[in-house]
Amino acid sequence: MVRANIGEKINYFPRYKIITLSALTSLVLTLISLVLVLITFSHLPPEIPLFYSAKSQILGRKILIFALPGIIFITFLINFLISRFILPKWPFLSQVLAATATIVGFLGLWSQLEISLLF
Repeated sequence: MVRANIGEKINYFPRYKIITLSALTSLVLTLISLVLVLITFSHLPPEIPLFYSAKSQILGRKILIFALPGIIFITFLINFLISRFILPKWPFLSQVLAATATIVGFLGLWSQLEISLLF
């Protein structure tokens, strides 16, 4: 009986595989980004570029590099929780939220790689 309840919680989105796939992808991207930060943190200078613009670079302390994995995870968590509550009523919107979290994850990891590869 207990296994059935756990199985139901794990397979909450069985018909909507894009939501499950997006959730797993977002979590993997968060972990990759966090590992990349931990590996490259000691090699970074005291100030690193956080945002790029045509005129200049905005520099920040290197501790702020941990914000990127945090942003990826928070976006995933918020979108996943919202999609969980709205799935019965709006399944398409729920899938869009899940896909958006994955896109934010890829863009965050891309930014992380760009900053890390500068040094």
